[in-house]
Amino acid sequence: MKQNTFRPVHAVLLSLAIPAVFLLAVLAWQSLRLFLARSAMDYFYPFLKAAAAAEDTAAHAALATGKSKNDLASSVAKMQEKMTVLASQNASLEHLKQENRRLRALLELRQLPGFRPVFSEIIARDPMNWDETFLVDKGAVNGIRAGDCVLAVFDAPDGEGVVTAVAGRVTTVSEHTARVSTLYHEDCTLSVFLAESGQFGSLRGAGGGEPPVISWLPADGKYGRGEIVLTGGLSPQTPAGLYIGTVQAGKDGSVSRISDHLYAEAELKAAARISDLHFVTVLVREADKP
Repeated sequence: MKQNTFRPVHAVLLSLAIPAVFLLAVLAWQSLRLFLARSAMDYFYPFLKAAAAAEDTAAHAALATGKSKNDLASSVAKMQEKMTVLASQNASLEHLKQENRRLRALLELRQLPGFRPVFSEIIARDPMNWDETFLVDKGAVNGIRAGDCVLAVFDAPDGEGVVTAVAGRVTTVSEHTARVSTLYHEDCTLSVFLAESGQFGSLRGAGGGEPPVISWLPADGKYGRGEIVLTGGLSPQTPAGLYIGTVQAGKDGSVSRISDHLYAEAELKAAARISDLHFVTVLVREADKP
């Protein structure tokens, strides 16, 4: 009889204990979440405080100057515009420095025996053939004649100093102007000397934007990429030993090719950057001085 009475009481206690345990678990989880949240807030507090302080400082600065956000944005835009203008002016000054360095080099060009340099400015170009011809402001009254050699000065590839190189030859002359055909024009021909192989050849412009071609080289000669090309001096109007450029490989990768089974040809990589020229020097023979 006693055993039958105990079982209902045990069941009642068990049914009351389960909800109590669940309630305690929920309360414990809520306490743990609150603890973790507070810990996280304490951990990130310095970072959040710094960001808020920076924002407050910017806001106070704006208020101190009496400017709104729109005014500040306008000020920033004006400052950026001024910086752009200053950058442009700096680039212009650097270009002027380079041009001044080239001009000094042209004016101080060493005297070549039997020749005198005539400093000239490029005053016109053909837009359709920009790199092939140009007009200079000196002519027959300055002693210039068709066939005279034209030199240009440009910055060295390493940025140290300047390099003087042949740019072309005078083809037609008026009283006060002269037209120059550059190394790229078909009317420009020069005798050349390849320094490493010790061979003479004839240089002619190819036109159409193609590189100049060195022809009439001995077919059995050995020619290397990067070989220095100088003027040969076979023309009385062109001194020997003037720098022209270097030998470069053709489109097929070969340095030289045999033409008509008679002679070798090679392409020239001109040293003078024709498109960048503003001033040149024409070499006039002393005997031709008016």
